[in-house]
Amino acid sequence: MDTEETTEDFQENSVSGVPVDIHNHRKRGFSERDLTPKLFSVFNKPKKIVHLIRHGHTTYLDGHLRTKSGNHPFDVILSPLGFQQAAALKDKISGLGAEVILTSPLTRALQTLLNAVDFTQARRVEVCHLHTEHVSNSGDVGRPSSMLSREFPMLSFTGLEEVWWFSPKDAPNDPVMGVFRSRESMEHLRKRVGLFRQYLLSRPENIIIVIGHSTFFKELSGRRKRMENCEMLTVKL
Repeated sequence: MDTEETTEDFQENSVSGVPVDIHNHRKRGFSERDLTPKLFSVFNKPKKIVHLIRHGHTTYLDGHLRTKSGNHPFDVILSPLGFQQAAALKDKISGLGAEVILTSPLTRALQTLLNAVDFTQARRVEVCHLHTEHVSNSGDVGRPSSMLSREFPMLSFTGLEEVWWFSPKDAPNDPVMGVFRSRESMEHLRKRVGLFRQYLLSRPENIIIVIGHSTFFKELSGRRKRMENCEMLTVKL
């Protein structure tokens, strides 16, 4: 599948995050006291380039864990087509000169990462839960970090909590028990989008790749159209 690359400008907002450094195994983050809005001159040129990449095509029916009824999966996975789409990105990604790659912990994003990225050339890869998909069904609920660590030993999940997905205490989403009780509100999603946008602005890198999801990227970019599977959207901060 050919990928479409477009370039758009970001608007600023306030934000934060806690990703994981695959090489240094260090926890990164900052206090809400550091979220003081910054003023930028209208004459300042964008200093960061962020390449957003949506994960590959999924099966929509398959996952490692299922709801109690057995009818719906948690943490859906890539389809054979999705693996092909991800592999087709490898040359393009290697030529971007990214200083860091941030990936969602959902399995479809991790599988896209592993098939699209040449780890001998990647400077740094981090797992970041802030830009995971909007939780609208069980397929958007992830799995415990201990499970992910066993399945993806080449990645570091240090600093990622065992339960990192949207799961309110009064109505938790528990993939291990097969229970899906809560959908994430758009208000909560937009708050995460704001946090992630500020987190990107706080990072020292100038060229960043983010592997993630359609609804989150739609809110982040302000586009009306959702990104296609393995489509790339380049934005400037």
